[in-house]
Amino acid sequence: MKWAAAQPAHAADRLRRARSELFWRFPMQRASAAADAQSVGRHTITAYTISRHALAYETTHYARARTGVRMHKEDLQPWTRIATHPLLDHPYCRIVEDRVRLPSGQYATWWRFTGTQEVACVICQDQYQRILIAYQYNNAPQRVVDEFPGGGIEAQETSIDAARRELLEETGLYAQTIREIGSFLINNRRSAERMRVCVATDLEVRTAQPEMTEYVAYEWVRIQEVDQRIRHGAIENGMLLAAWSLFRVWMDRHMAKQ
Repeated sequence: MKWAAAQPAHAADRLRRARSELFWRFPMQRASAAADAQSVGRHTITAYTISRHALAYETTHYARARTGVRMHKEDLQPWTRIATHPLLDHPYCRIVEDRVRLPSGQYATWWRFTGTQEVACVICQDQYQRILIAYQYNNAPQRVVDEFPGGGIEAQETSIDAARRELLEETGLYAQTIREIGSFLINNRRSAERMRVCVATDLEVRTAQPEMTEYVAYEWVRIQEVDQRIRHGAIENGMLLAAWSLFRVWMDRHMAKQ
């Protein structure tokens, strides 16, 4: 502290350079730097503190990312949520915006979907090993899209319960046997929602109970034909494609055990 008082010009110069570097490149430290700078007698300590933070940041893996150097999975660190504000609250969609602190120390905003965290879809096989492909008109792309029956998992429901209920509501088929074979994140950048993929067999025909906006047609398709449609680009529903990849892996394991 006495040294700082004896050479204020040198300390102040270092402080200005360090603060300039920090303010433009290391925003995480802005608040602490401003607080420290309120005390004139702490020029040397403040300059040293800011420079130390700057050096620490430069030596992290995130500095490598800014310069185009390849990062590895173990280099990645979580974001810190500072605050969350609602943007849209709709019966079928809730969107919030987070204020986050990034691993670099910078602050950003990030919107995401919240609310329903689990949904289920069901891949049906009949006694001939054919697959049920459903079709619905989708208002967003404004065309009919291939899909597997499914929907949200309600409170107190398991993925099996939801898959069985959605299958019955949309197609009128009741599955006596159903099992979950895997899951995946639907939109990992904007949602934590997870799709539970189930396989249903031993089907019986009952009465469909679709919602007002659900007009569902379906047909039975051989497994090889589904693969062929995918190869030719005839199926464009990403959730169907992801579910089908899990199904094919499960089928391979199932056949290997026989």
